[in-house]
Amino acid sequence: MDAANRTRLIGFLNFAHALDHFAMLIYPAAVLALSVSFDRPFGELLPYSTGGFIAFGLFSMPFGWIGKRVSGHTLITLFFAGTGASCLLAGFAQTPLQIGIALTFVGVFAAIYHPIGNAMLSVIDAARLGRIMGQNGLCGNLGVASAALITGILTDLISWRAAFIVPGGIGIAIGLAFWVLVADPGPMRSPSRKAGDRRTPRAEMIRVFGILIVSTAIGGFIFSATTVVMPKLFEQRLVDLTTSLSGVGLFVFVVYALAAIAQMIIGSLLDRHTLGRIFLVVAALQAPFLALTGLVGGIATLLTALPMMFVVFGLIPVNEVMVARYTAPEWRTRIYSVRYTVTFAAVAAAVPTASWFHSAYGGFAELFLLLGGLAALLTGSALAFLLMERQPAQATAADGALPAKAGL
Repeated sequence: MDAANRTRLIGFLNFAHALDHFAMLIYPAAVLALSVSFDRPFGELLPYSTGGFIAFGLFSMPFGWIGKRVSGHTLITLFFAGTGASCLLAGFAQTPLQIGIALTFVGVFAAIYHPIGNAMLSVIDAARLGRIMGQNGLCGNLGVASAALITGILTDLISWRAAFIVPGGIGIAIGLAFWVLVADPGPMRSPSRKAGDRRTPRAEMIRVFGILIVSTAIGGFIFSATTVVMPKLFEQRLVDLTTSLSGVGLFVFVVYALAAIAQMIIGSLLDRHTLGRIFLVVAALQAPFLALTGLVGGIATLLTALPMMFVVFGLIPVNEVMVARYTAPEWRTRIYSVRYTVTFAAVAAAVPTASWFHSAYGGFAELFLLLGGLAALLTGSALAFLLMERQPAQATAADGALPAKAGL
C-alpha cells in the first residue's frame, strides 16, 4: 500500500470511528426533546434504543467472519451508507416504535466498523500501533463527545428530526467519497516481526483472552452507562448553569473532548511501557471517580465527571492493543468481532439498567455507585493480567533468551 493511500485510509477509518459512536448516541441526547414532543417520560423512552445497542453487539461477530471473505474496503463503504440511511429513517419516523426500529438498523450497520476497521488499522504499521490506535480512539471519543452537542444544536435550531437527518446525509456522502478516493488495500496481513519480538504461546493467549473478555464486559457496561446517562445527568444537576438542550450538549462535549485526550496519552504510553502496568493504573482509578460522580451535585459534577471519563476512555486503547499484540493475524478479525459482541452485549444491558435506576430513584447516584463496584472487579482483572505478564518475562530472563518487546 503506498503512503498516500495509507494516509487516506487511516483518515477515513478515523472518521468512521467518530461516526460510529456519534450515530449510536444521537438518541440519548435527542430523547430529552422527544420526551416533550411525545409527552412521555425519559425512563420510558430511553429503552427504545436498546434494540440498536443489541444489534451493535450481536452483528459484530457475523461481520467479523464476513470480513474473512469480503474486502474491508467494501464493508466500510457499506458501513457508511447503511448507517447514514438508517439515521435518515429515524429522522422521518412518526412514533417511538418506528424510531426504535430505525435505531436497530443503525446498530446493525454500525456493528461493521469495530471488527473490520480496527483489524485494518492493526496491520498498517506495527511500530506505531499504539499511536495509530490512540488516534483512532480519540476520533471515536470525539464522536461520543460531539453527539450531545450537535444533537442539542440541531434540535434547538431546527428539530430533533434534523439531529438524525443531517448526520445521515453526511454519512452517505462520506461513504461515496471513501469508495472513490481510497483504493482497496487488499487482504489484512500482519507486518513482519522484528528481532526480539516473541510469539505469544497458545496457553498464554487463552489466558489473555479470558482477561480481555472480563475487561471488555465490565468496561463496556461502564462506558455505555456513563455515556447514555450523561446528558440527563447534566440536565438534572446543572440547572443553575443551563436549561437548554444545546447548553447541556456543550457541557457534555467539553467533558468528553477533554477526556478523549486519554486515548492519545494512553496510546503513546503503550508504545513505551508495559501493557499490564498501564492497564492496572487506568482500571484502579475508575472506581473512586465513578463513586464521587454519583455522590456530588451541582458544578462539582463537572469536576468529577472529567477525570472519571478520562479513565473510562483510557481503557479503550489498552484493550485494542492487547488484542493486536496477543493474537495471530489470521484470528484477529474474529477476536475483534468476539470482543465487540461482548462489549455491546454489555452495552445493551446498560441501557435498561440505567432506565430502571432513573425510574426507581429519579436520579443516577445509585447507578454510579454500582458502576464503582464493577470498576473494582475490573481492577482485579488488571492485576491478574499484570501478574501473568511478568511470568513469561521472568522465564525469558532466566533462560538467557532475548527479552520480550516492551509492552508484551
